[in-house]
Amino acid sequence: MTDFEKAAKDFFLTGNYRQFIALPLDFQYEIVYFKEKDDDVITPFYNEQENIKVDKNDAKFKGINIRFSLFKSQYATMLIRELTKRTTSFAEQ
Repeated sequence: MTDFEKAAKDFFLTGNYRQFIALPLDFQYEIVYFKEKDDDVITPFYNEQENIKVDKNDAKFKGINIRFSLFKSQYATMLIRELTKRTTSFAEQ
């Protein structure tokens, strides 16, 4: 028990407040169009030399690429949940 008490004193971290609502930084998005469900829609977004854009009229599917930055203790999964308005309940997953 004394080992735990000593460790608690040595490694005690103080808590801090977090913002209840925070906005992402540098939020960018791009609507992408693709022909097959398995098409790579990320590579063209990062690799300018491989500019494989599909015309909107030739596409069967539409998606979105998003970029953003978050501070510590902020989670991308929660941002995506808010953007898509999906629940995070266990039953839904």
